[in-house]
Amino acid sequence: MGPSLTVTHPELAAEMITPFDPDDYTHGSHVKVRWRGPAGHEWDATVSNRVKGSGCPVCSSGAGGRARRIPSQGASLADLYPAVAAEADGWDPREYRAKSSARMPWVCTNCGYHWSATIFARTQRTGCPVCARANRTKS
Repeated sequence: MGPSLTVTHPELAAEMITPFDPDDYTHGSHVKVRWRGPAGHEWDATVSNRVKGSGCPVCSSGAGGRARRIPSQGASLADLYPAVAAEADGWDPREYRAKSSARMPWVCTNCGYHWSATIFARTQRTGCPVCARANRTKS
């Protein structure tokens, strides 16, 4: 058996809840144990999944999970698709990746129409549905 979780991943070891002892597990253990994250939520997960980066299921959804979605410099929707980002309606396109599946509100810079679509769909040349319909009828 290799070094314990206390040695290899002390920050995770500190989140393991009694009766589980991080000195009894290694980073590759597939045993499910109980964890308590910094926000106080508790959940069950294998040690190996925690080492691979899984975290609290409550904090990983909604606003608490936003930190994981924030792209590195130069990789945001605003950086890669500035014209699409300009149509973000009430949210910051610098905080989302261009391939995000998040469904977000948009406002057309041409006609002012408001609609909802995933960020990824918008990067695949889907634009304002009203303007698209108007362009089809002109053809």
